[in-house]
Amino acid sequence: MRVRARTLAVAALCAAWSLTAAGCVRVGGKEPTPPPIDLPTLATASPTPDSTPRSDDELLAQSKNAIVRIESVDCDQAYATATGFFLQPGFVVTAYHVVRDAQTLAIRTLSTRTGIEHVFTGDIVGHNKRADVALIQVADDDADVLPTADAEPTVNTDVVSIGYPKGLPIGLETGRITGVDQDIVVTEGEDRRPLKAVLRFTAAADAGTSGGPLIDRTGAVVGLVDSAGARGSQVHYAVSGKTVKALADGWAASPEVQQPPDCESSSSGQKITVKSSHPDGPGITNALRAYVDGINAGEQLVDEKHQLSGYELAYAQLSGDRLAAYSTLAEFSDSHRQRISNVVLQSVAYVDDTSDTARVSYDYVTIGAYGSESACRKRSMEYTMSIDTGVWTFADQTVSKRAGC
Repeated sequence: MRVRARTLAVAALCAAWSLTAAGCVRVGGKEPTPPPIDLPTLATASPTPDSTPRSDDELLAQSKNAIVRIESVDCDQAYATATGFFLQPGFVVTAYHVVRDAQTLAIRTLSTRTGIEHVFTGDIVGHNKRADVALIQVADDDADVLPTADAEPTVNTDVVSIGYPKGLPIGLETGRITGVDQDIVVTEGEDRRPLKAVLRFTAAADAGTSGGPLIDRTGAVVGLVDSAGARGSQVHYAVSGKTVKALADGWAASPEVQQPPDCESSSSGQKITVKSSHPDGPGITNALRAYVDGINAGEQLVDEKHQLSGYELAYAQLSGDRLAAYSTLAEFSDSHRQRISNVVLQSVAYVDDTSDTARVSYDYVTIGAYGSESACRKRSMEYTMSIDTGVWTFADQTVSKRAGC
């Protein structure tokens, strides 16, 4: 259950199925029973959960530094976000379906945790498609970890889900367990994912929260959020916490980096040179490409499905002060009659939980009223990039240098 960029919204029609953010969940009929999951016998000690019940605020405070925001970019340059959490230092668990197509993974922790670094590159070092669980290794040995519940939850157990809904800031939703040992089939387009012995729960689980923890009132993990019902639905599913821990322990004991899928070369879109090795570089490059491609296309239609012109696509990448500077699309398009080339993402630097700075250089010419072009100019920019809206946007900018080509 990933959440993609605004221009990549997907709608699905389900008849006998329940509409989900990831697809549809079949809860009846003659669907095949999912095959059993082979679990390793190896298991490491988990932090012992304190049995004291906690309030919502206490649960969020004690858990949030172990929960991460995951962003990925795939072969089609589609950007998506999800949630994950640490069960032991250096290893993040999440739902496999949210990372299986990822070419790059950025793992973002909160600035309230200990440690200097807060954004990490991630490598998948284990996955189980049938259980829909994946383990990501990151160079972070200082992260908090979540304890796993000693026993499976029962029906009516109070639970909370914590994650990054639609890529937005971390949040908590309350609910309860309404079913255990459930066999279901989740569909995503033509893909069908049978899941065995999962939990059914009512705590809201929006797109982007897949892979996040489902915890009980003591703060112990009872499940991993996998799929959500339609908006307002109280039917959501989670992989058993004991299954997640058993798989994760086995992979962590002998991690093997799994290479991302091979991508076919594509000539579409602005070619951007990326000199930054920062984990957020691919996501920011995705936004930069949409912005530049939009300006270059101008009034031309670039997205038939959503009927977006180039300027509309570029304008959708703005937020904060940049959006305030252009109160209308017409103001923005009048100020950006340009053709941009030789774009280079020079560097990316972390600022805080929701923003980075990006240094970018490019060449451009201004397009006159009758198609004439001005002399080529070079420009170096420093952008403040924000993920307050759930995707990377241009919140502010500073021109650091102009020169002739």
